[in-house]
Amino acid sequence: MYPTAIFNYRDLSHDSSTPSEQIPALCFVFIIVVCATGLSLLHLAKIIEPPRTLLDLRKRALENLPPISSFEPSDLDHQKAASWNQYYCVICLEDFKPREPYQVFPYCNHIFHSHCIRQWLNFKWTCPICRTCILEAHDHS
Repeated sequence: MYPTAIFNYRDLSHDSSTPSEQIPALCFVFIIVVCATGLSLLHLAKIIEPPRTLLDLRKRALENLPPISSFEPSDLDHQKAASWNQYYCVICLEDFKPREPYQVFPYCNHIFHSHCIRQWLNFKWTCPICRTCILEAHDHS
């Protein structure tokens, strides 16, 4: 059989410590919980919000997009057909119309309606066709 002296059982219902002795221990536990919660929230904030320098890079890359041009029928030729996405914007799937503003995505030269690519770049950082990153395109230009 097992010797009972090993377990050193203590009856918790007859605790001899007074409430004033328990206060420092409770304060210590409270401080540990508050610090752990604060550190968890700080870590979560870093995960959710991209670093400020990355946001600054994105802003500069957006500012450095080529200027908006106006689509002219004379711009259509067979050599440009591949980069002109079959003459339609792959974001909205609408055909390019005469004198409609468009924008060339840098580095890969894919073309989109200017309002479509601006909206796209608010949520994604890549070309909708080839997934070239706008930050990479900014670094290469």
